[in-house]
Amino acid sequence: MNERRLGVKSSEAICEEDQPFVTVIVPAHNVVSYIGQCLESVRAQTLHDIEVIVVDDGSNDGTFDILKQFSSKDSRFRVIRNRKPSGNSGVPRNQALSLARGEYIAFLDSDDWLEKNALEELYSGAIASRADVAVATSFYRELQDGSTRVEQVEHGIYESASQPCREKLFESKYWTIAWLRIYRRSLIEKNRIRFGEFSTSSDAPFSFKALCCANRVSGVKGAFYHYRFDRPGSTVHRRRGAGSFEMLRSYKMIVEELHRSGRYDRFIPYVIRKALGDWKYNCKFLHDKHRCKFEQLMASFVGVHYESAKDSGILSKYWMDQLRHLYSLHQRKHRDLFDAYLKEHERDKPFLSIIVPAHNVEEYVQETLSSVLCQNVDNIEIIVVNDGSTDGTADVVHDFECLDGRIKIIDILEASGRPGCARNVGLAYVQGQYVGFVDADDWIASDFCEKLLNASESMTVDVVSAAGFVRMEGDKERKLRVRARDFNACFGGRENRKRLFQQRFFSNIWYRIYRTDFLRLHGIVFPRMYYSEDLCFSFVTHALADTIRVVECRPYFYRYGRPGSTTSLRQQKKALEHLEYLGVALEYITRFCRDERYIKWFFCKMMNSYLFTYQKLRELPAKVAFKQRLMDILRGYPEELVDWNFFDEEERGRLRLLFREVMG
Repeated sequence: MNERRLGVKSSEAICEEDQPFVTVIVPAHNVVSYIGQCLESVRAQTLHDIEVIVVDDGSNDGTFDILKQFSSKDSRFRVIRNRKPSGNSGVPRNQALSLARGEYIAFLDSDDWLEKNALEELYSGAIASRADVAVATSFYRELQDGSTRVEQVEHGIYESASQPCREKLFESKYWTIAWLRIYRRSLIEKNRIRFGEFSTSSDAPFSFKALCCANRVSGVKGAFYHYRFDRPGSTVHRRRGAGSFEMLRSYKMIVEELHRSGRYDRFIPYVIRKALGDWKYNCKFLHDKHRCKFEQLMASFVGVHYESAKDSGILSKYWMDQLRHLYSLHQRKHRDLFDAYLKEHERDKPFLSIIVPAHNVEEYVQETLSSVLCQNVDNIEIIVVNDGSTDGTADVVHDFECLDGRIKIIDILEASGRPGCARNVGLAYVQGQYVGFVDADDWIASDFCEKLLNASESMTVDVVSAAGFVRMEGDKERKLRVRARDFNACFGGRENRKRLFQQRFFSNIWYRIYRTDFLRLHGIVFPRMYYSEDLCFSFVTHALADTIRVVECRPYFYRYGRPGSTTSLRQQKKALEHLEYLGVALEYITRFCRDERYIKWFFCKMMNSYLFTYQKLRELPAKVAFKQRLMDILRGYPEELVDWNFFDEEERGRLRLLFREVMG
């Protein structure tokens, strides 16, 4: 059953009616001397229909004040502020991608600048060739002595009709650089492409996957980007110390993607050649103690892939000699060094990150954060995403930040308008081995997180779920069971997986925690929807998880139906909007699940969600309008999408009554 038959619709078609041509993403940290020139070059672009998302990553030098000036004078500029720095450029770029609306995405480092026609030329080139990616054929390297050098980008173009060999893209010495190109946003979202969270080489995994997945990479003749080379504090500068080791984590991320996508044999020689080049280049700048350690780590990493790279025919005699040298070190004594380095890095992570999206919840957020800070687990981080609040929410949250260093605040200066977007901004920032969500008007028992973490079996279970929660309806408590069950993919088939989706209150994400590496391996984030974004997230995590554990614990307290909440709005003016996202939801699910049975089960979950909304509507005209619009939408979908055996008897009866005009 293909996407056309499913009625799958592009998210742009529904959610992005005012879609800009290009979104420019600028991560910024302590660049007060450069950021003005950078942003002015964007403001002056001849392509006017753009948006600019600047992420201030914990600056303390006045950078943020300059960003506010630009956003106050030009509505195209949007600002995200991490109160505490992430320590790398990958996190802020991923955060900005969560909010980006442009047809294409461009990246600009905050100490660089653009020629005024840069975006117009690249966008026009991409549109003319219908390319997912457009690349400039050269760029300007701005040296510290004030001179400028023009660098030519060779092997940067892939026209699928005339150049069938995609591997040529990876013969370019600049293939890892993200800012050379613009990228179709749908390419990024459909293929779940993201940056690594590393202090150096964070763009290499992004560039690699984008180039592997693009339909074509169109070349645009000219130089448009001014790259300020080797300024103090830049990522290039950080490569001169132990930060150079971080690039190995970047290459590990690429290798994991190669294995996952089945591209390992085809592309690993090119990855190893690039890693060898980076090793030799960085060794020129390292102190002796770092150079020796770097060589040992590189030997440990490269040695694993020696057999796959040595006979590829793409390595010159010089690089083959370097590869053999590292392999000999790997064989002698450095075989396990890289794995030990990775484990050491893992030890520094918190056990759990809790994301609290907050929008105009001044009345409730104090109780929420107090309950999170009182958890029996100390090694946690609490990420509060202040999503454009206009009440006193920001002040309350800031007071908590001053009291407890585990709280980290992210400010989205202009409200995103969708709860999933704020959660995605938080997801890009998390460091914990697990991640959970607490809504800013809810609260949790003091041992809630401890019980869930204890069930994670040494941090290996993909999803850990509580067996129930408490729904607060005013002062009334309702203890609810979710009928969740343990699952292990090694012992359970599709029928066991199907039962996971049939559990009660399945869409609620907040009575579970999720292994962070599991989410990142599969690129799982929330879709761009106002309603049912949590159902989509829950479905995909349960569709892909290898292991799920359920634990009895003191509960999560869910404040039900408060004024202004999504639940209350769903019963009023937003009910019809809920219907319009069905195509977007199916598009999201098909990115992860190609099995028709999974698509049918998800469709059934959405029908249940619509039934719930319909039943909660209080006024007859609203019910009539909702039902009529639902009938209109369902006529565009095949009848066989409904698996009536998925529902219990009561659900079947109610749904047949609601849908009999269309589905019989």
